[in-house]
Parts: sequence; structure tokens; C-alpha cells
Amino acid sequence: MAEKPDGSLVFVGTSFNDTLPRIRRLQDIWLVGVDSNGCENAFCAPTSVKPSPVLLKDEVLIYPNPNNGSFTINISSAENEPVQLIITNIVGQKIKELTATTNKAVEVQMRVPKGMYFVTAITAQGRQSEKVVVE
Repeated sequence: MAEKPDGSLVFVGTSFNDTLPRIRRLQDIWLVGVDSNGCENAFCAPTSVKPSPVLLKDEVLIYPNPNNGSFTINISSAENEPVQLIITNIVGQKIKELTATTNKAVEVQMRVPKGMYFVTAITAQGRQSEKVVVE
């Protein structure tokens, strides 16, 4: 998977069909491109899934980004309050979960493959997600 400068994504992969007779086994190679809304064509419309509440007063800052798996998360807020941080991969699998406090930097160390991950900060006011890229 690669993200293009306009926010669109390109996915590549393979699959192997071993249900055919031994002399006709096939390996499929696929390439899929989607826009920043996840649509494959220009006639696609975003779904009407109700969005999660967003932390309107808070700001999530991740640096450096891109990084090598070591980065800092800082959540600035008018109030000091607990924050649950959940880091997931591109398919939604939980990689790491941390508890933090707003207005205090959190150092994160992850040993993960290169790729895009998501940091979701959850407080009493709602949630906010940010992308993080590991190179």
C-alpha cells in the first residue's frame, strides 16, 4: 500500500488459486487504486455512516512523522484530562494501547513493519484520529 500526494491510495497484492488441477494453478496479481474517500471510480459517493465525535477543543500532534517507529504524541487541551491512545494498522488491528494525560508528551516505541498506522486519542469529549507513517 502506498499513499499518493493527493491522499489517494494504491494497493498491490497477489492471490494463489490452488483449487485447479496441478497443471493449471494460477497466481493472480492485483493493483487497486482508490481516492481519498476509498472510491474506485468518480461516481462513488461516501457512505452515510455516522462519524465519531471529534475533539473540537483538542489538538493531536505527532512528530516526527514519518518516523522509524519511535515518535512523540502531544495532545494539547484547555483541561488536563486522561486520554486513551489506541494505535492500529491499516486493517484496524490494534498494535498498541496507552493511557496518557493531555498537555504531556508521550514517547512511543513500536517495532512494526513499514507502513501507515492510525493513532486515535479518546477523551470524555470524543475522539480524534491521526495518521502516522513508519519508514
